[in-house]
Amino acid sequence: MNTPKVPLPFSIRTYSIKALQKLNTDVYGAVNARDFEISDMACRLMRYNSRVSLWVRKQETDMLGYHLCVMLSWICGLANRLHIDISQALMDSCGADACFADAPFSELQIAFSARHPATQLPSAALCLSEKTQAIASALEYYRTTHAEEHFRDATHRIAQTVEALCVVSSKLGVHLSEELQRHFSYGCSKCRSVPCLCGFRADKVH
Repeated sequence: MNTPKVPLPFSIRTYSIKALQKLNTDVYGAVNARDFEISDMACRLMRYNSRVSLWVRKQETDMLGYHLCVMLSWICGLANRLHIDISQALMDSCGADACFADAPFSELQIAFSARHPATQLPSAALCLSEKTQAIASALEYYRTTHAEEHFRDATHRIAQTVEALCVVSSKLGVHLSEELQRHFSYGCSKCRSVPCLCGFRADKVH
């Protein structure tokens, strides 16, 4: 295990979604490009979503913060691979204010959660699953057709998944910015390096 001698220079608690995308590039960009196809990345995202759904159903919360963070990490990695600016997608697809492009992610979570005060956790978790699967579906259509409409749909679904992730996290009382600080403040959550040295190949879902 190669552990850096000093933590990252800025607190991830203050990172915007744009800064989180940049961090994901710094940590995982090379290994994602080398070792993962786009379909592989979508599959990893769905794997972690299935684990979140399981923990919600069983009402076991110990690992939920970590798995939600890793979902966000795979979303960022997938968007980076496709050259999608998530902050712009959130404005176009979810009506997010332009100020959220550079605002701390915690503010984005609060804003999206405030839109769904009456949504219960089971419904929010089901919505997250639907949006996550819709990303894979849109990407499969785009891969086979190369039609711009399917790429736009994938971009739209990525934005919706970020919103759904924020809603589920808030319903669970999980502050994603705090969890990101906890698990990614030294880079990769596994090998704690920037860039990642383990290739995240040991990301056995547990």
